[in-house]
Amino acid sequence: MKTNKPAKTGTPRRPSGGLKLNRADRAFIQATISRAALSSRLGTQFNGERDLYKTFGYPQNPGYDEYKNLFDRQGLANRLVSILPNDVWSTDPILIDGEARSDNLEENATPFVKGWAELLERLPVTTAFRDADIMCGYSRYSIVLLGAAGDDLAQPAGDGALAFLQPLDERQAAIDSYITDIKSPLFGMPEYYNITWTDPNNGGPVFDVTGGSKVHYSRVIHITHDRMGSRAFGTPGMKAIINRLYDIEKVTGGGSEAAWLAVYKGLLLTAKEGAELPAAGSQAADDLKSAVMDYINQIQRVAVLDNVDVHDLGVQTVDIRSMFDVLIEDLSGSKGVPQRKLLGSERGELASSQDMREWNIRTTSERTNQSEPISLKPFITWCIQHKILKPPQSGKFSFAWQDVYPETLKEKADRALVMAQGASTVTGGAPEDAFDLNEFRAVNELPPRTVEQLNEFEDEADERLRAEAEAKVKQPAEDEQDSEELKNEEKENIPL
Repeated sequence: MKTNKPAKTGTPRRPSGGLKLNRADRAFIQATISRAALSSRLGTQFNGERDLYKTFGYPQNPGYDEYKNLFDRQGLANRLVSILPNDVWSTDPILIDGEARSDNLEENATPFVKGWAELLERLPVTTAFRDADIMCGYSRYSIVLLGAAGDDLAQPAGDGALAFLQPLDERQAAIDSYITDIKSPLFGMPEYYNITWTDPNNGGPVFDVTGGSKVHYSRVIHITHDRMGSRAFGTPGMKAIINRLYDIEKVTGGGSEAAWLAVYKGLLLTAKEGAELPAAGSQAADDLKSAVMDYINQIQRVAVLDNVDVHDLGVQTVDIRSMFDVLIEDLSGSKGVPQRKLLGSERGELASSQDMREWNIRTTSERTNQSEPISLKPFITWCIQHKILKPPQSGKFSFAWQDVYPETLKEKADRALVMAQGASTVTGGAPEDAFDLNEFRAVNELPPRTVEQLNEFEDEADERLRAEAEAKVKQPAEDEQDSEELKNEEKENIPL
């Protein structure tokens, strides 16, 4: 397989016959120049006369270090990156093989779904892919290194073994070379990675691995988010919001500093009329300074000062709430996270029912468009090819997920009531004509009735209808009898 290693750094020597560039080199240089020119114009107005990014202190070309620093040091940045992966992978994905499901191994279970359930018990699969997705918040890509059979990581993965799953970001798993065979379905993807086994807290090497650090792509699940024009690289999740995150730093950090300075503005010392302050550097000046600092630092609450008037500059309140709220609205909208999900309400309440429904839709979309095609399907296909899982008996597999926020009993009851009332209105008071009992129970996630139970239910319904019909026939006769008795009573009460 053809590969193309990244060019070595350094200043190349110019050949005596002139520098000759092939088409690929020229295209690369043109793309690099175009991107550099585009980057230099970001945040500018009036043909570059006004540089907003420079004025506001935003980095022109943020990269891994800027993103990772915010992720490590700013709680809100960490939460914005982590909140969606944490909920997407909060439950194990359910694997479906025909009628068999990995969440119901008692009915129609196949070796395929049984093997998946056992794999989830043995290895932290969902945790590994969750961490890899979180890494894509500050990294252009992440990988999940698979502990496959074979002693040499640079060789293709062997069959029959999967010892571990290790997520790594782009700094820990640098791309060594690419697949350049245009006939390959993996064209443009990495062929080899150079793994640096580092401690993410300090970045220093921790240990060496037998066989070196070069890893073949068949031992890796390559994960990217928001790929735009590249198969190997995605867009870090923090890129679109990094300006607002720096604004949060300025508002909260600057507000805290302003509050610290404003809560006690300090003391102003002036010489009394006819007196002079002691000369700088004199013993008297040092004594004055010492007495004032002891008072300010609360070492003592009394200061005896000669020939000096003391003016307390007072305090001032600082309110950054309005600026903070604007930034939170921007961040919440940009990442599609309801504010009460992101922060909680002022009273510490959980997200509202509407927020939960919207978040269920958001996580379902992420699972369908990202988690399944980019992470799960390649991983399960790898497990089948390398004999970790038996092939599905139906010839294909699919997924199901539990909602992050399942319906409450009250919400289910309300939905069932609306459904029954609607069916009754449409059918003129006979909702059973719209759907039978088991159809109604299935829609409302209730277990079906058996044939015997349905027959008993119908017999009871028929009995009620007969009783109601008999009551209607009997009622006019009783009313007539009551009327006769009333007339007779009236006649008896007529005075002679």
